[in-house]
Amino acid sequence: MRVDKGILFPKFGEIFDKTFLSFRNFVNKKTKKFDSKWGDMIYAVSLIVFIITSIIVGYFVYANTVDNYAIRVIRFGAVLAAVLKIIVFDLRKYTTKRMLIVLAVFLVVLISTLVSSSKKIPLYTIVMIIAAYGVDFKKLLRTVFVWETFLVIMIILLSILGVIPDRLFSRGDIVRHSLGFKYCIYASAFYFCIVCMYLYLRRDKIKIWECLFIILPALILYLLTNTRLEFGLTVLVTVWFFIYQRWPREAHKKAVRIIALASVPFALIFSLFSVQFYNPDNSIWAIMNRFSSDRLALSSEMFNEYGISLFGKDIEWVGLSQIYEGNGDIQDFNAVDNLYLRLLIENGLLVLLVFAFGQYMLAREAIKRDDYYLQFIAIMFVCYSMLNPNTYELFRDPFLLLLGGAVISTGTKRDRNGKK
Repeated sequence: MRVDKGILFPKFGEIFDKTFLSFRNFVNKKTKKFDSKWGDMIYAVSLIVFIITSIIVGYFVYANTVDNYAIRVIRFGAVLAAVLKIIVFDLRKYTTKRMLIVLAVFLVVLISTLVSSSKKIPLYTIVMIIAAYGVDFKKLLRTVFVWETFLVIMIILLSILGVIPDRLFSRGDIVRHSLGFKYCIYASAFYFCIVCMYLYLRRDKIKIWECLFIILPALILYLLTNTRLEFGLTVLVTVWFFIYQRWPREAHKKAVRIIALASVPFALIFSLFSVQFYNPDNSIWAIMNRFSSDRLALSSEMFNEYGISLFGKDIEWVGLSQIYEGNGDIQDFNAVDNLYLRLLIENGLLVLLVFAFGQYMLAREAIKRDDYYLQFIAIMFVCYSMLNPNTYELFRDPFLLLLGGAVISTGTKRDRNGKK
């Protein structure tokens, strides 16, 4: 058995190698009787439970107004099941390199969670991504698609039927419906994610009637919620998929490959530059702020107030849904609707680098697979991340599950996630 030498520091690498290999051999002896298919089943169930409970706890209309302790416990149980899958079924396949990377990423996010007292979603997300190792990505994507679609449709229907509240918000003279969620943008946000999953799973088979069937609900949601960003992205990704499968061009593929690799560094640099040099008196900055629906001004204000730290800070975010519920006044409103800035301020520089690197590696993996559709989706979610703070969540960007196994090989062979 090969031992990886000289990791980080020669002496440390040798000690870590011997310790890990001894532990892995011990785990292998105790768990070799368990079929790996059991691990796939455990993870699939844990992922379904995690997706459902996370949406209910974080986005359902009653999320902040009722005691959801039991649901949080169930979600924690789903995460523990994923950890069990890692220990029983995955460790015996790990290389020393993979173990070091997994430990480093996990410890960074864990420390940030403890220091900043922030939400545990980043930590849970990392665990679920790590546990996706060895499980077929397309099967996972189908699983998320089916259950997330079912849950979102049920919530919207219950709201339309009056079983649960449909909160009304206003943008000037426009009334915006929440459709059973705690804020008006969430129904369209989930729909955009569902559309991306559907289009990717249906790649090369999309009919014109399917495009119309996708865009019509997006239009209805736009008229009800006045959520412009998600409507525009939904139409863009639908039209782009349809056009490319009919008239593929090598020039388009080359351009998308370049943009996919450059998108994350550009998003990071532009996000930091914009809040650092934002000037409301400058006409260009004013136009950009109006285009982003005041997101730029709010992000700049929060960035100047809280600054940058290594592991984040304990911040009480007060959004419009909390104000609606009476948990704050409009003067308390604070928001950072940019994933990179939100992670930087709340969770710290290291966690930001972890998730940004994950997005970058997703684009690289899509290029390795020569998967044009995945490359384009990766670009879309990077663009979306600049105007939305929650795209690191698996039910907002389930394509991150691919990182669980495809990015880091098991040595001489790639795991099943790495196959096209």
